[in-house]
Amino acid sequence: MTMVGASQNGDRRDFFVSYTASDRGWAEWIAWQLEEADYTVLLQAWDMVVGSNWQRMMNQATQFAERTVAVLSNAYLEDSPFGEAEWLVAFADDPQGLAGRLIPVRVEDCKPAGLLAGVVYADLVGRDKAEAQEVLLGAIRGAIARRIKPLAEPVFPGIAEKLTEVNTGGGLDELSFSESHPAEGAGPAPGVGRSTVDEKTDEAVIAPGKGAVSTVDGGAAGRVARSEYLSQVRQIAPQALLGRGC
Repeated sequence: MTMVGASQNGDRRDFFVSYTASDRGWAEWIAWQLEEADYTVLLQAWDMVVGSNWQRMMNQATQFAERTVAVLSNAYLEDSPFGEAEWLVAFADDPQGLAGRLIPVRVEDCKPAGLLAGVVYADLVGRDKAEAQEVLLGAIRGAIARRIKPLAEPVFPGIAEKLTEVNTGGGLDELSFSESHPAEGAGPAPGVGRSTVDEKTDEAVIAPGKGAVSTVDGGAAGRVARSEYLSQVRQIAPQALLGRGC
């Protein structure tokens, strides 16, 4: 974890979660995931207790949080002047995105415009809880490490041509991904997965109705080739699920 240090009044945090009132549920879920991952978070819903000064808290958040997580929705982008002011502070501090100070997280089908359109966001739209958590934390680790490299060597592209024939002609792009696979340094990268296969047959199933991968040679030679193929496919590097634009 990257700590930002400690001030005498304890205002320093790893993340400030910027959101609008209608997205409070998403903001709290995001903040919970971050704190469970051992980061420190400033969230208005949790930290503005009775007697707090709202303006002071927002000022402290934009000054002393290492990074700002902007919860993107139509309401946030179109009807939240305070949200805009908050992400603009993080953007001004890191306009080229070299330090990952601003981390947009899209929670609704929306389209960032202006300066925000050029900032890559983590996309949680349409994902279930487990996948959304993986995407979120992968994006956070990537923003801190400034890189997301897979732990395992990517599959050799030529193996599909040598060992398989694809009925649809779609190649490896037709393979479905489901199981988790961590990334080096940055932890699990968004959308990490391994190919789903039916190991009880001599064919690797791609998807019903879309064709199947089968070995070129039958018998023992075919099984050896298939074994090598599956071994490499299971190590395939993930496709990052960070979005850019809607």
